[in-house]
Amino acid sequence: MTEAFAILLWLLGTGGMAAGLVLWARAGFVSPGFVFFRGPVPMVAYGLAVVTQASSGLILALRRPSNIQGWLTLVFGVNGAVGGLIFGSLSYAKVHGLPDVPAEAQAWLAWLMNWLTLPLGTLISVSIGFIFPDGRLLSPRWWIGIAIAAFGAAATAAVLALSPGPLVLFPSVINPLSGPGQGLGPLLLVSLAIFVSAAPLTGFALLRRYAMAGRIGRLQIRWFVSLSLGLEIAFVAFLASLIFLPADA
Repeated sequence: MTEAFAILLWLLGTGGMAAGLVLWARAGFVSPGFVFFRGPVPMVAYGLAVVTQASSGLILALRRPSNIQGWLTLVFGVNGAVGGLIFGSLSYAKVHGLPDVPAEAQAWLAWLMNWLTLPLGTLISVSIGFIFPDGRLLSPRWWIGIAIAAFGAAATAAVLALSPGPLVLFPSVINPLSGPGQGLGPLLLVSLAIFVSAAPLTGFALLRRYAMAGRIGRLQIRWFVSLSLGLEIAFVAFLASLIFLPADA
C-alpha cells in the first residue's frame, strides 16, 4: 500500500508538471504574467526541479518508508506540479483566450497559485531542514521551530489570498475574492519575517546534528547545507526585489 501511494504521488508530481509544460508549449512558451518567470528558462528549470524532487522523494519513500523526509519531498513535488499546471493553463488561456478558459476561471487559477504553492513549498523545505537526514527531530522541543514556520506560512498564505487588488504574484490579475482583506497588505512583511525566521533555526539544528554525526552523516549535512544556503540567499534577494523594486524592473 505504501509503495502504491508513493508511486501515485510521483505520478501526480511528474504528470502534473508534464501537463503544465505541454500547455505552455501549445501557448508558444509565453508568460502569463507570473512575476517569478519572465522568460522561458525559469520555467524549464522549474520543471526539472519538480521532477527531480518528486523522483528523489519516490526513491527515499520506497527504500526508507519510515523516513518522513521522502514523503515530504513527494508532497513538495506535487505542490510544485500544481504551480506548473496552473502556469501552463494560464499561458494557454492568455494565447487562446475566451471561450476556451473563462476570464473568471483564469482569475481563480491565478489566485490559487498566488497563495498556495510558495508558502506550502517553503514550509516543506524548512520542515525537512529540521529532520534531515534521518526523518526525526532532535528532541520534541524542535517542534517549536516547525510551529513558527507553519504559523508564518499560514499567515503569508492568508494575506496573499485575502488582500484585494492586484495579486502579488500576478500583478495583472485582480483578486477575485474581494472584500475580506482590506488593510492586510502591510501584514505581508510581518508574516514573511516570521516565516523566514524559522530558517536560521534549521541551521542551528543541523549544527547540532553535525556535531553528533558520523562520517557519512557529516557528508550528507555538508551537501544539504551548501545547496540550501545558496537557495536561501537567492530566495531572500528575490523577495527583496519584489518588495523594493518597480514592477517592471
